[in-house]
Amino acid sequence: MIMIKTKAIKHLMIDAGFSSQVELAKKAGIHKDRINKILNNKHGGLTLGTVDRICEALECQPGDILERIPN
Repeated sequence: MIMIKTKAIKHLMIDAGFSSQVELAKKAGIHKDRINKILNNKHGGLTLGTVDRICEALECQPGDILERIPN
């Protein structure tokens, strides 16, 4: 089973000046509960659109926030 996990989002949030998940959620246009699930790797069905909005808010690339965990 191939697994994609989120990584380093909390560090990128701090670097981008976000002090909370709520701030990131507002900037990215994503519900705060969804951001919480993503940060805790309970995101099931993470879409490219969601990844794009997070990357835009954090001014980063998808590879900065996603990690492939091989079998």
